[in-house]
Amino acid sequence: MLAAMQVPPGAEVLDAGCGPGVHSIRVASKGYKVHAIDISETMLKHAKERVVRAGLSGSLRFSQMDLNHLDLANGSVPMLFPGA
Repeated sequence: MLAAMQVPPGAEVLDAGCGPGVHSIRVASKGYKVHAIDISETMLKHAKERVVRAGLSGSLRFSQMDLNHLDLANGSVPMLFPGA
């Protein structure tokens, strides 16, 4: 999907509704930066644990947010990536 969307290598993508981080990790492992968001504190905890185990902590950042009320500046993430 990243290739089809012509996302440049190393770009930051948004995983909106990241859940336990499976897709976030897959994207980060391809060399992208990932901003993973979810409303659930529990899901973010699981995602963070998976990221540490995958050795990708430097490639991902996490935020707890409601998808209906995103607290992101316009243009702050070049590509929306809803759930790989």
